[in-house]
Amino acid sequence: MLELYLDYNVFIELEDIKGSNNDIYNKIIDKLKNFKIFYSYAHTEELVFAKLDDKKTKTRIETLKAISKNNCITFNFQKLQKDVGDTLNDSKFNIDPKFNLLLEKTMNYIENKRLIVNKNLKGQLNNSTSLKDLVLENHDNFKNFIINKQSLDSISNDKYYNFSVNFFRDCFLTPDPKNHNPNLCKKIIKNYLNKFDYMIALFEILFDFLYSINFYHDKSKNPYKSKIFDVTHAIFASQLDIFITCDQSFFKKVKIIYNFLGIQTKIYLIRAYNSKKSDLMSFNELIDTLSLKI
Repeated sequence: MLELYLDYNVFIELEDIKGSNNDIYNKIIDKLKNFKIFYSYAHTEELVFAKLDDKKTKTRIETLKAISKNNCITFNFQKLQKDVGDTLNDSKFNIDPKFNLLLEKTMNYIENKRLIVNKNLKGQLNNSTSLKDLVLENHDNFKNFIINKQSLDSISNDKYYNFSVNFFRDCFLTPDPKNHNPNLCKKIIKNYLNKFDYMIALFEILFDFLYSINFYHDKSKNPYKSKIFDVTHAIFASQLDIFITCDQSFFKKVKIIYNFLGIQTKIYLIRAYNSKKSDLMSFNELIDTLSLKI
């Protein structure tokens, strides 16, 4: 049975479908019986940060339960049954409201500073499909990125982040970065892709680099605030067969990172329920297509 991971925004999409056309929603739920769908702590933490009222929170919990059937993937990548409500309570316990407020202020400050520094950078809608191409096109920025990361005590004193920065550096800071060997990099990193502590550091570093060059930057949201959840969603999804999102900016970044690391999870970008983008499949159409492969 194929194992699916849905981005938080896809659960919201399905919630919207239920609100506007219950028949279509029920048909989708029936089709999903052919798949095993997982939620994670990233979903419940994102729900906590959303600060919804009690009624909307209850609806979101019901949506997560109905679709995932309480199939949870944990921080040590165990796949088990855990009630969404219990995981939400754990998330509330682990997130200090004062920290939430401080984090939001800090992220807004960092983003405003980043936009000033990077206002002349190209590459926002770059069509590159490999990290190698992006590094070559922005090599001076890449060198500065590595130098800045290595100068941070929080990086040099943390074995996971220090490893991640050095790995990223060693892949491309060669006499001729065009000679980058993707297979060698994938071979080196292979043994770390099932260890959450290494993956959280590695994914954060790679996401940070893509943000630093404005790669598919979505001006409508703060990337550093989004990264809190983007990183963990991308990591949890990497342990399953299929990842589905309707966030184009996130999709482009994850696809680049998965390809670079040799992660086999297939990621699909779907159109929003009310979107007119005919070049993308709806969630319903994608599930029909995946069902034919079972």
